[in-house]
Amino acid sequence: MTGGGPLNITLSVVLFIYKQAFQYYNMCYSATLGFLCFLNYDCSSGTEKDY
Repeated sequence: MTGGGPLNITLSVVLFIYKQAFQYYNMCYSATLGFLCFLNYDCSSGTEKDY
């Protein structure tokens, strides 16, 4: 992988969260981003059941 490439243009969301947590030690920020990603995935995953 490119590690984000020039100006972090190819940086994925997961890699961004990982870098924020362990490279820059922004644990609260990365935890918030991870939680928001979880909510986004949970709400958009189509878990609603049509009965």
